[in-house]
Amino acid sequence: MDQNDKHRKGQVALEYLTIYGWVLLAILIVVGYIIYSGYFSTSQYQQAECVIQPGLPCTGYYIESQGVGYVVWINMSNSLGYNITINSHPGTAKDNYGSIGEVSFDRYQLSQGDWTKMKISMSNSTAVKDAFITLYFTFNYTDELGIEHVTSGRIKGRLS
Repeated sequence: MDQNDKHRKGQVALEYLTIYGWVLLAILIVVGYIIYSGYFSTSQYQQAECVIQPGLPCTGYYIESQGVGYVVWINMSNSLGYNITINSHPGTAKDNYGSIGEVSFDRYQLSQGDWTKMKISMSNSTAVKDAFITLYFTFNYTDELGIEHVTSGRIKGRLS
């Protein structure tokens, strides 16, 4: 075997490694871009939900961006079996961005079978449009016997 054959084998090996090196680099760049763009993000597969306590079901909700923060509108019905009075002082809310908000209602007397619209104002939230939000809230109500109850709920959804 002469010197030329050894040189050719070395050149072939180097070309082989170079070509596969460029292909591997291209694949890493494409995979990196796909991951960076959020294609494999689990947040797009998270389930939206609205949960209060049994007997006060959430029949629908909408999350909308408003100025610096956002507002959540919730339709809540009373199927507790008795009339309730929602206490006039606002409830509290906290989201997964650390923001604290206020809960208010359009009606405070809620008969059995009636519904009310709840408004949760998160005025200083850092959540951005299309962010997936988890919001925890509490409020107080009084039943027909005058017993005060504290209830809480959770909303998960995308800020539109």
